[in-house]
Amino acid sequence: KMLTCALARAAAHGRAYPFSLSLGTATGKTFAADALTQRYIEGADTLDYRRLGLFTAFGFYYLGAFQYLLYVKGFARWFPRAASFGEHATMAARLRDVEGLRDLALQVGAGNFLHIPLLFFPAFYCTQECIAHGNGASLRRALSRYAHNARDDLLNAWLIWIPGHALFFSVPLWARLPTNHALSFGFVCVLSFLRGGKMSS
Repeated sequence: KMLTCALARAAAHGRAYPFSLSLGTATGKTFAADALTQRYIEGADTLDYRRLGLFTAFGFYYLGAFQYLLYVKGFARWFPRAASFGEHATMAARLRDVEGLRDLALQVGAGNFLHIPLLFFPAFYCTQECIAHGNGASLRRALSRYAHNARDDLLNAWLIWIPGHALFFSVPLWARLPTNHALSFGFVCVLSFLRGGKMSS
């Protein structure tokens, strides 16, 4: 009963303050994922705080703020069935909603084949470049690094996010980003492991 009450309170807070919930969960999750990767996957004795700053900043401004505007506000406008599809009480009801399923497929496509390659990874590499080089940061160098890594980065992302988007685009709008952040903890660990240690390369 206590767990049920706690979940109900959390859901009520999420409905009332979806943007602040997105910022908080994204920032905390991204910080924790990089710290865990450094300490327990890579076995570092001390944390690289510049790298941790990269992931925390990216979690706040991009995963928390920008993706809220994109996936909640933008997609709800561009895909008219997004909101009502997520409010269905059962999976059976979702499977009967043909227009909703069509919009779900379009959202998965837009998220994976437009957003991730054209916005997400360029933003990540540019943020990494700015934190690594400060006033000496180079847009060309950031995008060149992305181009070099793009094939592997995109394949890793699609393995996680094609099914992941199918799941989190199926929940109510207010729950999209918390669901996304829960799923993306593992993805951020992968990104941290593969790209986080190359801050000054």
